Amino acid sequence: LFRQALTPTISLLGTILLATNPLTLMFANDANSHASTLLCVVVGFWGLLAWWRTDCWWKGMLGAFMLGYACTIRYSDFLLVLPVTFAVLANLKRTRRSWVSSGLILLSWAVPVAVLAIVCWVHFGAPWRNGYSFCNEDTGFGWKYFVGDNTESTNPNQQGNWATLLQQLNHTGLFVFWPLALAGLMVALMRVWRLGMLLVLWVLPSMVLYMFYYWAPQGEQTIWYLRFFVDLVPGFIFAALWLIE
Repeated sequence: LFRQALTPTISLLGTILLATNPLTLMFANDANSHASTLLCVVVGFWGLLAWWRTDCWWKGMLGAFMLGYACTIRYSDFLLVLPVTFAVLANLKRTRRSWVSSGLILLSWAVPVAVLAIVCWVHFGAPWRNGYSFCNEDTGFGWKYFVGDNTESTNPNQQGNWATLLQQLNHTGLFVFWPLALAGLMVALMRVWRLGMLLVLWVLPSMVLYMFYYWAPQGEQTIWYLRFFVDLVPGFIFAALWLIE
């Protein structure tokens, strides 16, 4: 993944950072949905970037398929349709081969998502409904969780999720690479806009979504809130290392 845009030495550093990251280590042992989507996004964005670099259509198809498959593990990863769509549009040329390969890549993303929609339709009555609908988990998003809820009598000073996320990523999740990742994303947008936009569309929508989620344990010593952001870690590391290089 990293070698699609970085030198081998920096790419090796990225591999070490990802493999020894506290979130990777924790959720490799507690192998839930967040660990498996980490695999999907690493293979997925490797495929998209390799397709950009080599015009090898099957790599792009594999990458798009894995990013679509991630949605069947965690529904919120439907948001990965944004970087897939951008990758296709940014690489589209006025040739028949380009149109065909772009169509195949979009189709590869859509196949696993379509299968998921059919399963939900059969079992829950509509393609957009799922098991979360019956426990109201899908309604646990709100502005008050983002800014902080001061109306709860049991915990009147609960901080906003934006502060919790920044604190935990800076302290545990990415340590010194967190500010470098933010700077790398901004500079990449100005210097290499295609790569920068792909990384932004990878990390930003999901990060913003879960800052509005109700379940966000606080404190610097816990990483359980960060489990929602495990599949964003490679993107942040990528941006930080690109800036360093």
